[in-house]
Amino acid sequence: MVYYKDPSGTFWQCNGKAIGSGSEGVDSSLQEQYSKDLTLKEAETIALSTLEQVMEEKASIKYVGYKYAAALNSELEAKKLPANVYIAMRYWHPFTRETAQQTHFGE
Repeated sequence: MVYYKDPSGTFWQCNGKAIGSGSEGVDSSLQEQYSKDLTLKEAETIALSTLEQVMEEKASIKYVGYKYAAALNSELEAKKLPANVYIAMRYWHPFTRETAQQTHFGE
């Protein structure tokens, strides 16, 4: 379950949500393809294929992760909250162990 807060401050509960340019088309596509019986792999495939429809660059879990990390880092910097943002993945590079070794947590 996803909880989304729109710019007006209203909270929405949903199974998936797209934001930004092209979000209406992505939301429609996700609603058409969603099923409670989806496996994680099927959900990832649907999410990435939907993103590829609206993104100029090829979507991948790694690409999306790095873009999310960059956006999060920018938000933290804007709020004067110093933090390092890292990407770690369970089944793909950079693996969690690799990322942990790059941080003080891996020492």
